[in-house]
Amino acid sequence: MGRSGSVLGRLYLEGRRVVRRLVIGNDAVDRSLGVLLRRFERRFIGLSAVRRTVGDEGGVVRVDGLELGYRAEDLGVVAPLIMHGAYEPETRDVVQAVLSPGSTFVDLGAHIGYFSLLAARQVGRHGRVYAFEPVAETANVLEENVKRNDLMPPVQVVRRGIYERPAELTFALAEGSSVSNKMAAVAPSGDGTRTPAPTRTIAVTSLDAFFADETHRTVDLIKMDVEGAELPAMRGMAEVSRANPNLKLIFEFHDQNLRQLGLDPMQLFDQLNDLGFRRYVCLHRRPRPFRVPDDLAWLVALSQKTNVNILAEK
Repeated sequence: MGRSGSVLGRLYLEGRRVVRRLVIGNDAVDRSLGVLLRRFERRFIGLSAVRRTVGDEGGVVRVDGLELGYRAEDLGVVAPLIMHGAYEPETRDVVQAVLSPGSTFVDLGAHIGYFSLLAARQVGRHGRVYAFEPVAETANVLEENVKRNDLMPPVQVVRRGIYERPAELTFALAEGSSVSNKMAAVAPSGDGTRTPAPTRTIAVTSLDAFFADETHRTVDLIKMDVEGAELPAMRGMAEVSRANPNLKLIFEFHDQNLRQLGLDPMQLFDQLNDLGFRRYVCLHRRPRPFRVPDDLAWLVALSQKTNVNILAEK
């Protein structure tokens, strides 16, 4: 994992893993201490402990039987793997439970490939993994990781973003981090006190358009991590959803990204309802089923404190 770091940094990471297990294993402790501990770490520690341990250079992290090469700007995903051996473990568990040999997985916003590689191992040589990543430099790392783990096939790297129709759109690149790139329309604009994010034109497509050109049309699970572009992505998958009555969808629910687009969160669930999805599970700590609109206020409040993924089923 990069260059050797300080003994203090490694001791911190080991201690953090122990504390995390204690906090998330007890609802009362999580409610009373979880938010405070996360705020403390973001404000006073953040990624600095990881950087002290692995350095500011890239490297390779070994986790879940995989080797994942990364750059310094990829630490947003790699840091949790280093710090406590998992990244979005509830989502990982769903991916591993839903997929089996021969399944098809679509990874929208595949980044450097953590979930794509996990899925590839589940679906085997006769399955398919479509890993969408529009940023060329990140897609290069993704492709290297697929080859590093000898998982091509079943992984096919698709160097495009996802939207409601094929087009070319402006993408805002987050400075110093590859995990928060997004459509420029939802990125913070310059307000006189900060420099606007650099942008790049990228090719995007819709799932319906992409699979119209594929001889293989069956899809079992879609993971959607598209930083605010969830609604247009869902609008562009009507035919894919219709053709796959057992389709499951994991998506990130981020209230702030929706609000920046001027969208009400209910619009997202209305679109999901149109696609035939009726059941929802919040993948946070211990997965919790919820109802819309009854539990929407609870979901919004939770998403304002931490990252939230949702499993949608028909």
